[in-house]
This record gives sequence, C-alpha cells and structure tokens, in this order.
Amino acid sequence: MAKEHLDAYITKIYLQPSPLEVIICKYFPTTLKEAAQVRFNKFPLRSIKCWDDISTSFRSHFIRSQRTTKSNIELIKLSQRDKENPS
Repeated sequence: MAKEHLDAYITKIYLQPSPLEVIICKYFPTTLKEAAQVRFNKFPLRSIKCWDDISTSFRSHFIRSQRTTKSNIELIKLSQRDKENPS
C-alpha cells in the first residue's frame, strides 16, 4: 500500500508547474492519512532535505512488513501444538 501511495503521488505531482523537488516535499503531507500522517509528524524540524529522505523513510517503515519466505530450517523448526488441528 505504501508503494502504491508513493507511486500515485509522484504521478500526480508531475502535473504541477514548479520546481519539482520543492512541490514534491511540500505537497506530500497533504496526501497522508492515519499512521502515515503520524509518521510524517514525527520527523524532526528541518530533517527533510529532499524527496529521497521522505521516500526512503516511508519505504523502510511501511514496506518492511511484507511477507518473507521461510527457509527450510525455519520450516523444520515448526511443530503442531497439543490439541491444535492441522489446516
């Protein structure tokens, strides 16, 4: 979801006539909701120098929770608890 939001945002922002980097950084907070807005509000004052600062932070924070593949060793360690139905 975060990646889709960032991609859609960049697409819309290219339509604005002005120095692109400035517009991107200034307009981005107006598109945020819920957890993303909270995350943005926690940035220290003057800590954002460019679009990459924002984009990198959001990608690492919101996209890192995507599913990862389990290794064979991790799968071998799995066991069924007593009274747990296999499904």
